[in-house]
Amino acid sequence: MFQYKPEKAKQLLKEAGYPNGFRTKVLIQQTDVDFFSILKADLAKVGVELELDVREASVYNTIKATRSHSEMTN
Repeated sequence: MFQYKPEKAKQLLKEAGYPNGFRTKVLIQQTDVDFFSILKADLAKVGVELELDVREASVYNTIKATRSHSEMTN
């Protein structure tokens, strides 16, 4: 269903103004750690450093509902 094309990803990052990639943080629930660990590894190969902010479900829901996450959320 999905294809991994790191060279295309690097090209798109460069065109978007991130030739050296970037760092970001994403708020996730414990149940999503496996998926996001794979995503983190793939993104690292193209220069995107993903920090996982793993929270228990009730804490995650509160942060998401109040829109108080620092950067990204899933």
